[in-house]
Amino acid sequence: MPSTSPRSWRWPRSAPASAWTRPVAALAHGLLEWLDDHQALDLVSNLHAHLPAGSALAVTHGATGTQDESSVLAERSTYAAWGIDYHPRSPGHIRALLGRWTVQSPGVVPTALWGSGYGQFAQRLPDNAIDYRASYAAVALKSA
Repeated sequence: MPSTSPRSWRWPRSAPASAWTRPVAALAHGLLEWLDDHQALDLVSNLHAHLPAGSALAVTHGATGTQDESSVLAERSTYAAWGIDYHPRSPGHIRALLGRWTVQSPGVVPTALWGSGYGQFAQRLPDNAIDYRASYAAVALKSA
């Protein structure tokens, strides 16, 4: 099994970031919630340190603070019973993990709403929507 220690999140030698001269996009979809705070911050910080200015980081993340918090607790308990750590987080917690990255509008929002108001393909919730906050999404940029 691969190591999950913070040292394992260092930039791989086989893909030196110094070879990139133009901004790139990195996806952390459904990734950070499987890492504890230290590991997640280490990973996000290493991406920020090694990617060129103007690069983007897109994040989706398991949520806390939903209307059905008992489901989140049950999910965590189920994973824990199998020895799997699962760390759903609040929007504020996710924003804090992004550290030096500049979170773009509309911020850390429910995944189903990300992109609302951005033209004809924007997400629209049905009138009878109950709770679309099972996960949050954000896009952040590395400033020059």
